[in-house]
Amino acid sequence: MSGPVEYLQGDLLRVARMWNALGDSKQTFAALRALTAGLLYGPTRIEGVREFAARTGALVA
Repeated sequence: MSGPVEYLQGDLLRVARMWNALGDSKQTFAALRALTAGLLYGPTRIEGVREFAARTGALVA
């Protein structure tokens, strides 16, 4: 069963895909950063997310 976090992440991914399809790389990057932050601080640990977040700026040191 999916919870609110999974729905939000799915929405953010769809937004990122939309901006990418429209050719707006800045908005695509912003949506992917938001998705990464959601995955980073969500209830489930996913290997490699912290490192990716640090590289993209979604993780503030």
